[in-house]
Amino acid sequence: KVQIRRVQEPHRQRDRDLRVAVGQQLASGREQPGDAREEPQSQQREAEYDEAKAEEITPKINLIGPLTFLALGRSVDIRFDRFTHFDAILRTYGQILETLAGLDETVTVQIDEPILVTGPDSRMLSLLRIAYDRLAATAENLTLYVATYFEHACEAAEVLAHTPVDGMALDFVHGPRNLDALDALARSGKTLIAGVVDGRNVWKNDIDATVSLLETIRERFPAENILVSTSCSLLHVPYSLEAETALDPEVRDWLAFANEKLAEVSLAAACFGGRSLNGTQRAARDANRDALRSRRHSERTCDHTVRSRAAERTDASRELPYEERIVRQHEAL
Repeated sequence: KVQIRRVQEPHRQRDRDLRVAVGQQLASGREQPGDAREEPQSQQREAEYDEAKAEEITPKINLIGPLTFLALGRSVDIRFDRFTHFDAILRTYGQILETLAGLDETVTVQIDEPILVTGPDSRMLSLLRIAYDRLAATAENLTLYVATYFEHACEAAEVLAHTPVDGMALDFVHGPRNLDALDALARSGKTLIAGVVDGRNVWKNDIDATVSLLETIRERFPAENILVSTSCSLLHVPYSLEAETALDPEVRDWLAFANEKLAEVSLAAACFGGRSLNGTQRAARDANRDALRSRRHSERTCDHTVRSRAAERTDASRELPYEERIVRQHEAL
């Protein structure tokens, strides 16, 4: 069973995201070609894709990755090796991609593999190479990206640089070590989806800091192959501030929900590389600076007594090792 749900895509203005939940089809590890339910599901996928195209939206389809699906799955027997199903699951993913490739002349698919930021071992990295060598060759009209988030994925990037995938999404907000992965990806000529706007919190992004980070990335990666994006999916934040009319105006001005973060991505991309801004973009950049300044100096966020006391303390190191501190803590509690 494959269902498609359209949500907003972070990295291109006017683009949207078709998020694909895999469900029963992957749980069974195989297609059911004789299943009568497949035909209406295929029709639904085509209808939703055509609906997006009719609105002049370029769809992007998201799948949870096969390695993440297996690694985070549950087994009745805790001793069971879930990767026993690797070949069967990979065949199912191949069949799904073949189906999706038939939706349009060119189809973009993003496969999310958050498991790759958890310190993959040699076995995982070996399976990663096998999986994406095979999946990226499914159809010539597929553009395939692999996405990670919440930490660095340097080990995986080294492997994926040698596969036929078209690009990789990396989180530079919560995984600054991803800068070390840029050289391998740059040599491979792949596209980098640079996650530089925090997708996990509700506060406005510092556009100037984001542009500075993008410039650092550009020192090691060709600017023409960089797509500006959020650090992760925007499902972690509310949809829009438009309906939040009851919020205190001062606090509301500090916030950025999903819609507003998309605007921040667009603004950061416009500022990147020293490009000339139009009047609307300059006003948005100035408003961003004003909001950050307001939050930084507001009495709601600034207790001068606490800040003065903190400034007076010059030694922030611990006098005792953790083993002794934890004993005293338990005694005191």
